[in-house]
Amino acid sequence: MYEVDKSGHLGHDVLTVKPLEDYMLLLGFDTGEQRVFDVKPWFKYNAYKPIMEKEVFMLARVDYGTVVWPGNIDYCPDNLYAGSLPVTESAEAYITDDNYHPMPQIVAVKPLDDYNMLVSFDNGEKRIFDAKPLFSFKVFKPLQDKAFFGLVKVVHGYIEWPDEIYYCPDILYTRSVPVDEGEAVSAGLSAVAEPRQNYERKE
Repeated sequence: MYEVDKSGHLGHDVLTVKPLEDYMLLLGFDTGEQRVFDVKPWFKYNAYKPIMEKEVFMLARVDYGTVVWPGNIDYCPDNLYAGSLPVTESAEAYITDDNYHPMPQIVAVKPLDDYNMLVSFDNGEKRIFDAKPLFSFKVFKPLQDKAFFGLVKVVHGYIEWPDEIYYCPDILYTRSVPVDEGEAVSAGLSAVAEPRQNYERKE
């Protein structure tokens, strides 16, 4: 029996998350357990319909002890624990995939013309990412405002905009194009841009 603290939270904080196929999440809890959670039953609720888009679902990450997605979408960690199943030893080896290697982390970003970004990674690479394909997803529609797009910054290895909009560094790395240092310097792209200030948040 778990002791409930004053807030009513049982204390099952999520430490790690890995999106899997078929809208499943591999969750690591502060109890030391790894558990698998099926997200599909959430899709009947309007608040979770945006993560039916596979591109958005794959952006799951951990913040404040639970799983979150762009657009202020999250879920109670206690419910994640209660609704998930423990991972068996044999299944864990399959799910965690020993051949998986995390991509380099983002250390700097500069917005460019035509909704492109120059992204610098912790392995020394600079890559160009075209954000326009993201506009087909509802959670990224605000990026079409060029002033808003220019507010991009790096937070904990992710690129982020106001209103809890962010993009995963692993996906960004694989969908960006490398640019050598000479090209970056000659184009004046080596510095991180200051955010433009003429965006007003719409309530």
